[in-house]
Parts: sequence; structure tokens; C-alpha cells
Amino acid sequence: MGEGAEAPFPNPHKAHRTLRHSKWIQPRIGTTEYKTALYERFPIIQTTGIKGDLTSEKLKEWLERARLINPKFFQHPNCLTITKGKRGASTKKLFLVKVNPNCPEAGPSNLVLIIKELPSKLAKWDTEMSNLSILQKYPKLRALGKPRDSSLPQLTFVEDFLSYQDGKGHQNYLTLIHAAKGESLEEMVTKDPQGPETLGAFKKLGEVLANFQKRFMTGKNCLLKGGDDINQCYTISHEDLHPGNVFFDQKTGLIYFIDMETMRRSLERKLPLLKDAIDLYFIPQYDWKLPHYDKAYNAFFRAYLDQLSTDPAIRLKIWTEFNEQKSRKAAEQARSRELLERIKSSLPPGKL
Repeated sequence: MGEGAEAPFPNPHKAHRTLRHSKWIQPRIGTTEYKTALYERFPIIQTTGIKGDLTSEKLKEWLERARLINPKFFQHPNCLTITKGKRGASTKKLFLVKVNPNCPEAGPSNLVLIIKELPSKLAKWDTEMSNLSILQKYPKLRALGKPRDSSLPQLTFVEDFLSYQDGKGHQNYLTLIHAAKGESLEEMVTKDPQGPETLGAFKKLGEVLANFQKRFMTGKNCLLKGGDDINQCYTISHEDLHPGNVFFDQKTGLIYFIDMETMRRSLERKLPLLKDAIDLYFIPQYDWKLPHYDKAYNAFFRAYLDQLSTDPAIRLKIWTEFNEQKSRKAAEQARSRELLERIKSSLPPGKL
């Protein structure tokens, strides 16, 4: 195993391949070994009964039928809202379900559920469900799902896997998250990009991300562990860290991470320390074209750097490497956009 690797973690496809092998299955059906393999590989999927395009209205009807939320919140338009959130690399659609405790009077709403539609390609949703199922059973991470330490992120785990049938009759899959509290940083920075609450939330994210990364950090020549190279520092990575996947609860001061299936890969092979910080910068800036994001991000990065180290020499090395990586990625994205434009211009109208 190379640098950053740890002892092998259960492969999500191993149980699938094993269970398909009839010579293995036949003598073991009904045994604890078989049930364990099946449980690790396949989560229980509940059908919603939804058919056609997935919309906020259909989700609202399903939630009322499923009685997952107090029935009183379905009696007035001011009581429950379902809005679309910004999606990341592993998400087809994201819906935020909020309730207004003061309804039917108008008032602020509280987030109660997050519903995420998984990618429609078989390989993607199949892998994602496996990854999520494995993450739920990883004890060191599961412990962070219990709110108790505001210096670390609270990890919100998927509690239910759901399915619905699209307009073509194909099964599509959803995940239901119950636990995230507060407001997403994407909502905060969109509403008030330079406000004190927004900057405070990004500052808090910097602190807890640094603490989380240091908790799981490895690397023989890691700058933060007595070595001299920041690129030799490896840790568990969210891998899709952007403001839509981070929530901040003003009341408790807790940061919540959602949409964590991409984290599974770094459980078995940890990734470079700065990856999440780079993603947090580029996804809003380049993919979403989020305006006025720099000030919020700077609040994050200053706190992140402060929490990683108080040594000025180490901080300078991290800052220098971060800017070099940022410049390289910006150049790569510029080349990708240029290539895409060339492809577009070479195609006949209507063929893209």
C-alpha cells in the first residue's frame, strides 16, 4: 500500500460478487454469514409510490401519506415548504423540507428533512448506496453523528433509502436525511454574502474542518506531524464539500455535514489534506458562479489555517501550497472550458 493507505476496508462490491456466486450462496442461505454479507451490500429500500417526474409537489403528497411529519403542517401553505437546493457531483436533485412552527401565521421555517435523488446511471446509484451503507456502519464516523462537540462536524447519516418510478417506468432512488439542523451555508451566502452570521458560519466551518482532518491525519513526512511536506499529509475527505453540503445551527454553534457518500473512498485510502478546502473554493466559484463568495471563503480559510497550526513557518507553507494548487486547478478548468467550447462550435446546431 502506498502513502496514505491503511488496512483494507470492506469492498462494497465484494459482497455483491460473492452473493451472485451460486457455489457460495447455496450452502450459506439463511446463515449469519450470508445475512451479514447481504446487509453490508444492500440497504433496505422503501417505495414511495411516486410516478413521473420528481417534483416538490409529489414529494409533499408522499410525505403526507407516509406520515413522516406532523399532519398539522399539511393543512396550510405557510406550514411546510419544499425547495430545491444546490446539488453536488454525486446528486441529481436535492430537496430541502422545512416547516414553520408558527403556522398558519407566517414565520421562519426549520429544516426537518433533506431528500436527495441519486444519479440515474446504475453504476453510480448502486455504488452510492453501497458507500452510504458502509459509512453508516463505520464506528469512528458514526460517533460524530451524535451532537456533543462543537469543535467537530456533526455527520448526518442517511436514515432511509427510497425509490420512485420515473415517466419512462424506470426505478430511481432517493435518500432521506433526518438530522441536519440549521441553515445551509449556500443559503446563508446567497442571502447575505458578507453578513456577520454568514462570515461566522464559514469561520466555524474552517475550525471544525481542520479539527476533523487532524483527527484522522496520517503521513510519514507530513508537515503537521513533524515532517516537512504538506502534500504528505493525508486524511479522511468529504470529497464533495461545498456550501450546500454544510449546515450551521446558530442556536448550538454546530456544523453539520451532509451528502457524504463520497467520503467512503478515503476510509480505505486517505486523501491529500487540502482537497476539501480546494473543493469548497472551486465548486461555488466555477460551477455555481456564486457572486460575492470571496469574503465568506476568506473567513473560512483564515480560521482553517489558524486551527491547523499556530507556527508561522508552517502556516506560510500551507498558504503557499494552497495557492499553487488553486492556480493549477484554475488553469485546468480554463482549458476544460476552452475544449468544451471548441466541441460545441464544431457540432451542427441541435446536436449538443
